[in-house]
Amino acid sequence: MTLDNRWHFLGLMLLIVTARLVSMSVLPLMDTTEARYGEIARLMAETNNWITPFFDYGIPFWGKPPLHTWASATGIKLFGLNEFAIRIPHLLVSLTTLWIVSFLAKNRGLNVYVVSLVAISSLAFYLASGAVMTDALLCLSLTVSLTGFYLGWYGDKKWAYISFIGLGLGMLAKGPVIVVLHGLTILPWLLFNYSFFEGIRLFLKRIPVFWGLLIVFAIAGPWYMLAEQATPGFWEYFFVGEHWLRFFESGWKGDLYGTAHNEIRGVIWIFWVLSAFPWSFYIFYKLLLDKKKNSVGASENNKQWISFIVLWMISPMILFTFAGNILAMYVLPGLPALSLLVASRTNTGDNKTIIGLSLITPALFLFFFIFQVYNENYQKSDRLLIEYADKEIPLYYWQKPSFSGRFYSQGKVELLDQHSLKRIKHSSFNLVSDERNVQNLVVNFPIQCRFQIESKKNRLYLCTKI
Repeated sequence: MTLDNRWHFLGLMLLIVTARLVSMSVLPLMDTTEARYGEIARLMAETNNWITPFFDYGIPFWGKPPLHTWASATGIKLFGLNEFAIRIPHLLVSLTTLWIVSFLAKNRGLNVYVVSLVAISSLAFYLASGAVMTDALLCLSLTVSLTGFYLGWYGDKKWAYISFIGLGLGMLAKGPVIVVLHGLTILPWLLFNYSFFEGIRLFLKRIPVFWGLLIVFAIAGPWYMLAEQATPGFWEYFFVGEHWLRFFESGWKGDLYGTAHNEIRGVIWIFWVLSAFPWSFYIFYKLLLDKKKNSVGASENNKQWISFIVLWMISPMILFTFAGNILAMYVLPGLPALSLLVASRTNTGDNKTIIGLSLITPALFLFFFIFQVYNENYQKSDRLLIEYADKEIPLYYWQKPSFSGRFYSQGKVELLDQHSLKRIKHSSFNLVSDERNVQNLVVNFPIQCRFQIESKKNRLYLCTKI
């Protein structure tokens, strides 16, 4: 098998994508991220409120813009309420990202097959492809905006406008962070390749800033205005809380929907090494090996190209180096640039290595998939509990339901605490809790609870009043 043969490449891509399709169609939505965003999408599809995403009935979700929710809710409308429906839009988004970055690779005379295989088989990219998260859409948005900028800079004016379409989509995907990531690539690139005043002159000449900003506002502005009008307070929480306090305050206490993370400063670079696996190790190896014989030359044009994709690749790490409230998936927007860098540093003699490395991540997913299928009790999801519960009697969660519990019960779970337990009218009910809480309930209340089945975090009990 070689990467010079189109059919070999298509067969390999089909194998990789099929493996992802199977896993995303069978495995349940995992707590907490996937199930949370899945439940938000379910609520949107159920209520037909396409302006305000809801965290729970009557509770608006101000944490993220709605593009990922629109995508998953549309999947539900088209294919029903199931894992495939809610994930397939995100796989299509990732495949679109591959198409855009491959177009840029072709423009530069790079091996499109190498670029596609490297991108899709990077650990974080493969995970985000078909996962219910915001990150795949942010990755697509940055890929569109930076591809548009680069091609527009070198003479194709329509791509300069397309760059602003990417920024507009990014504002709907995750907010102003798209502008920051875009700027952290473009501004250093201009300073690195041009004098200060020359860079400004060329930027104003080649990039239609005024009309571009109008494009961004036309795409994202209407929703932001409608969202604030529908639920006043959104702007303050989203722009100040999510984009300032979350960044500068580790363990930020104002999070309305969860707990802020508190990571060591600079750990984002370690996250990149893991998330870009196996290509992070491969590119380190290639850079060391080719230090004396640069396979792509040292022309001015090539210098500008390499500096552009390197800055694109590291822009998420630059942004989050001094932030503690981060996740490993934050490096994803830079991974398409890594695929371009790998393709820029390889030749036809590396094809077998590229093919072999591209199969590592799908193989890891296959092992994970098999383990999860045959060890359902270890799934980080309550789907199994909800399916097993007696549908003729009420289903309660002790104090706080999981997101997967809410999703798979279609919002029909109820909360139970010491006060509401006294008011239960049914003689029998399903209860999801951990073992310690149930033991305390049996001691303090006239009920009997019989263990039914368990997931990784919770247990299902059939309880009866005595």
